Amino acid sequence: MTPKEILQKWIDCFNAVYAVAIANLYATDATNYQVVNNQIIVKWPSMKCL
Repeated sequence: MTPKEILQKWIDCFNAVYAVAIANLYATDATNYQVVNNQIIVKWPSMKCL
């Protein structure tokens, strides 16, 4: 998927209130650098329902 397609999929899932599908769009070891304080490292459980 291209970055544009991933973004469109994220928007579609967000509008459908489908949190599991949104979580599946992230890497299992994603790091969020868009925070005011220290970075947040999240370990998502493997969910293969897309």
